[in-house]
Amino acid sequence: MNTDLITYRQADLDEILALRYAVLCSGRPWAEACFIGDDDPRTHHFGAFIATPRGQACIGCVSYMMTDHEGEPAWQLRGMATRPDVAQRGIGRGLAAAQRVLCDASPVRLFWCKARRVAIPFYERLGWRIASDGFVIEHYGPHCKMTVRIGT
Repeated sequence: MNTDLITYRQADLDEILALRYAVLCSGRPWAEACFIGDDDPRTHHFGAFIATPRGQACIGCVSYMMTDHEGEPAWQLRGMATRPDVAQRGIGRGLAAAQRVLCDASPVRLFWCKARRVAIPFYERLGWRIASDGFVIEHYGPHCKMTVRIGT
């Protein structure tokens, strides 16, 4: 796939939800792909799309929700996923650039997530740091909290 043909943009939840489910929640109830806060007006969804004969296909997604992290307003990254057949091609890095969009629209610079253990090296390459001991989320495996502060 030619990565020059990928469009990164804000997306509606219905454009990214099927990919989020397929990559992160497959085999679990559909409702587990629907997060509390998905429909909050402060939540921002982003997708990576390629053109197909039937329209735009979502190949990557991420959502950012305004939350609180240790007493400070923060953007929580949730549901980052890349379609498996295009993994390891920079799509996640492209989606992470959405943090700049949020920083341009908000004074909040702190970002946090519950990262799957296998994703920790990816986040560390983007400047994120481990912020908790490991823990297990039932049905989803080992995780840890990670944080990054943009532009300070």
